[in-house]
Amino acid sequence: MLSTIQAKIVTAIVLVLVVGVSAATVISIRTQRTNLLEAQQQELANNSNTLNISVRNVMLAGEAPVAVSLLQDLSEAPGFDALEIYRRDGSIAFSDFSTMEEVNRNLGGEAFPETPRRTGTPDAIVPVETVAFEEAVTFNTPRIVEDLEAQQLEYYFPILNYSECRQCHGTDHFVRGVAYYDVSLDSVFDRIGNARNTLLILYIAMTAAIALALVTLMQQIVIVPIRSIGRVVGRVGEGDLDVQADVAGSSEFRTLSQKINAMIGGLKERNRLEVQNSVIEARDEENRKYLDNIAEGLLLIDRDHRISEQYSRYVEELFATTEIAGRSFVDFIYPDTAQPGGEADARHDLARFLTMVFENTATEMEMIMSINPLAEQRLTVGDGGEQREIVVDTHFQRIFADDGTVERVMVIFEDLTDIVRTRAQLESERQRYKSDIEHIATLLKTGPEAYQEFSRDVRRTIELVEQTIEGSAAGESRNTVLRELHSLKGTARYLEFYPVAELAHAAEDAISDGGDVAAIVERLREEMENLDTINERFRSFAAVIAPEDTARAALSDFLEHIERMSREIAAELEKGVVVQIDNELTELSVLSRLKNPIIHLVRNAIDHGIEDEYERLAAGKSNPATITLAFSESETVYVVSIGDDGRGIDFDAVRRTAVERGVLAADRTYTRAQLVKTLFAPSFSTRGGATEISGRGVGLDVVQEEIRSLGGKISLRTRAGEGTRFTLTVPKGGQS
Repeated sequence: MLSTIQAKIVTAIVLVLVVGVSAATVISIRTQRTNLLEAQQQELANNSNTLNISVRNVMLAGEAPVAVSLLQDLSEAPGFDALEIYRRDGSIAFSDFSTMEEVNRNLGGEAFPETPRRTGTPDAIVPVETVAFEEAVTFNTPRIVEDLEAQQLEYYFPILNYSECRQCHGTDHFVRGVAYYDVSLDSVFDRIGNARNTLLILYIAMTAAIALALVTLMQQIVIVPIRSIGRVVGRVGEGDLDVQADVAGSSEFRTLSQKINAMIGGLKERNRLEVQNSVIEARDEENRKYLDNIAEGLLLIDRDHRISEQYSRYVEELFATTEIAGRSFVDFIYPDTAQPGGEADARHDLARFLTMVFENTATEMEMIMSINPLAEQRLTVGDGGEQREIVVDTHFQRIFADDGTVERVMVIFEDLTDIVRTRAQLESERQRYKSDIEHIATLLKTGPEAYQEFSRDVRRTIELVEQTIEGSAAGESRNTVLRELHSLKGTARYLEFYPVAELAHAAEDAISDGGDVAAIVERLREEMENLDTINERFRSFAAVIAPEDTARAALSDFLEHIERMSREIAAELEKGVVVQIDNELTELSVLSRLKNPIIHLVRNAIDHGIEDEYERLAAGKSNPATITLAFSESETVYVVSIGDDGRGIDFDAVRRTAVERGVLAADRTYTRAQLVKTLFAPSFSTRGGATEISGRGVGLDVVQEEIRSLGGKISLRTRAGEGTRFTLTVPKGGQS
């Protein structure tokens, strides 16, 4: 193929040179022929003037024979096929005595005697019926008739009736006659032929020399680099990624070789990534195939920011319109000029950007492109009801004029709509995959029994929320639903089902703020169906690894979850917390009923009780803070205490909050015991706003209600600046 290219280039060079040389030869020969003919004509004009003057002077002296002799001599000169002087009526001059007789009559006598006439010339009039003769007589202008095929030239030069001649010839006519020349151009064409041959030989030699030089340069500049790059590409095609292209100099081929080297490096990197992750690489390969075939839109805009006639057809397909040329580029991108808000700002930003591209030539384009307002931009395209949204990545390239100003700007659109959609789908699938893996790990750690209990609690809560939405739960209040959701949120975080915890928190917000509770509940139901599917798939694995001593393992797993949950909540609140566990129990029969109360109290301790590091530093406390869980038993009861070394309960703040929220009267004095009772009131919280951790006032009342249902009691000890401890006492006969 390279030989074919080389042959085509050589042929093109030779053809161009042949055409050029041929054209130069033809032009040169024609120019020389024109110059020689003009010189011949000028020479005839000079001869005619000389003849005219000579005849006039001879005739004024009355020497007609001299004039006759002069004409005879001139007619015999080389190059003249014929030379003659005609009278106005077309007869040959000096052939008879008619002119002399007319002159004598004009002078009133025989002033001039008869002298010899031209020999061999008949006395009769020889008519000349040519257009050139008539024009020379009529218009007093020399006329030339060329016959280049016969290599002949005829010249008609008028002889004037000067003032010196009019006393003899009268004043009837201004032109007395015409001098006629019939000249052979053989010598002229011989000179032209010699010049043509000389020029042809010269130009052929020059053509051969130039062709040889161009072919040699082409060989060194083009063919050799192409062969070198071709060998490298061939080896890359065979799988050799260690080869490098090396083209000397600073030509475009060197730039191409550098890009090929970069491509080879990219291929090596891609192979490395394929080894690491075949699944991701398979998706990337699909994306690359798409990108290799993606169409691009191209158009030009002038200094007035108007689109020229030159744009690719793909622009019409991409923007779903044929009204492109002549439009303002800003109006083309944002056609809805009446739309307020963001589009007006976008139009202004785009106009400023275009002005910067055209005017700020001192600034590098790469820097200007860093503020490109159309980089991966979402646009609405189409007319009327056919509108659709696309995502385009737009590149701008300056086109400079000779004076260094930006004459036009090339705009290239790359349609990223499908890529962005695919990217979002891949990210969604990746997040779902990650979430499923986390759910699987959580299910394996939680165990089938705990998950089944959690699943029943979630579905009971969903049913309760739906009944409340439909208004069919006659005995259930808003606070009851919030308590259930808050309890579910704590359990989900404890079990590390974070999506469920987030949805429970969102449902709380929706109930409190009047949002779309039904949509959130539906999402919660879908999440649980997904968890059920995963649980069914991996239930056998969970059963295999479940320990024989389930009660002991349940307590141990619960304590591990508590520690992990505490670390996560503390990190979320940017607090330092260490959990210390003092456990004297081997099993806790009522653990399933105590889980939620313990989780609530630990979460409240971290959120409400523990100060941030700066507050602890100001109070002279160590960091991290400490939360203590103690588990003990007697013959009849279990005792669980949850304590912290935080700020303690500020009962003045409790009273102020309770008064502000209408729980307590402002004009009464309350004991500490009454304020402690207020802490356990439904919907009471000292927090100003709800978070995913606490703050909605549905925590301590849930704890108290659960402990009472077990026949137990809850006690509280607190001291300002030293901490708080809750103690749960539950009889051993309680239901597990």
